[in-house]
Amino acid sequence: MVTGKGSRRPWAGSFVVLGLVCALAVGLGVGLWLVPPPAPSDLAAGERPISAAVSSQSFNDERTVRVAFEVAGRTPLITGARGVVTATSLTGPGQLTSGTVALWVEGRPVLALHTGVPLYRNLALGVRGADVAALNQELNRLGLLADGTSDSFTQATRAAWLEAQLRAGLPERLAELSLERVMWLPAVETAVAEWSVTLGGPVPMDGVVGQVNGAPTQLNLSLPGGGELVEGERILTLFGQETSVIGLDPVTDPQFLAALAAQVQFRDLMLQQGGPLEASGSIRLVSGIEAWRVPPTALFGIEGRLGCVEVAGRAVPVRILGSGMGASLVEASEPLSEVAVGAGLSLTECPRP
Repeated sequence: MVTGKGSRRPWAGSFVVLGLVCALAVGLGVGLWLVPPPAPSDLAAGERPISAAVSSQSFNDERTVRVAFEVAGRTPLITGARGVVTATSLTGPGQLTSGTVALWVEGRPVLALHTGVPLYRNLALGVRGADVAALNQELNRLGLLADGTSDSFTQATRAAWLEAQLRAGLPERLAELSLERVMWLPAVETAVAEWSVTLGGPVPMDGVVGQVNGAPTQLNLSLPGGGELVEGERILTLFGQETSVIGLDPVTDPQFLAALAAQVQFRDLMLQQGGPLEASGSIRLVSGIEAWRVPPTALFGIEGRLGCVEVAGRAVPVRILGSGMGASLVEASEPLSEVAVGAGLSLTECPRP
């Protein structure tokens, strides 16, 4: 059948309607996919908490401290030997040990020896005195003399002195102690800050061959990062030694300072060239404080380290000790179990103890 020029196909309109319906359906589906479904009623965001449980822990406020040393004037190392230095155990700053050879002068060895009383005279059989007692004590410490309590140069002293020379490798041993063959050390292990003799050079006329930095006389403490300490008696730990301190007050305890001077870390520090004499230590409270962990939002009325928390409608004064792991550590005037936080706070005034 032939149709007229202006006629339309009867099914063309149906395709148009169908396309519109499909497009509408696709758009509706995409819209539903993009819009998230409402949260179930049991998962909907609840109200912010108005209180929080509190736990306790021991707090010792351990801190790292910078320790600055004050030391006495230098001590000279003196020998009675004179002549040309033919061998030396040191060429600069270093360490000398009691009972070892420090240097050789014209082929004769000079033995380094520590005694509690400096050696100032020649010692021989029958001589008595504090210097002899100090020599006997050192020979006893070296394991060469059974009884180190005598203040007399006895036959046992002479035998121990001969053995000390033999142990040090001296080819020629003397029965008497001569200042030409020894050099006194202020400590068993002595850190020499300055060594002034050189191979082939002469021993100075005054006999001074080196210098030793003085022993510590005072320690000054400071916190590297600044800040404040919780009040209370503390323990300072340095080089494995401990002593009591009050805050950051200077440390002058002679027994503690003597114990530090005997540590290898201090001797190594003395050998450093230039710069301040400093080391790192730690301090902690002697007795730990019972601290309470509270949320930061529980604190109000804060002035310095003081503040308050609210417990059952009452303001409880606290001292703020520190913070960590999202909580504030406080010392309270009474045990705490639960405190108000955030919107649960109803108080603003904080009484001071």
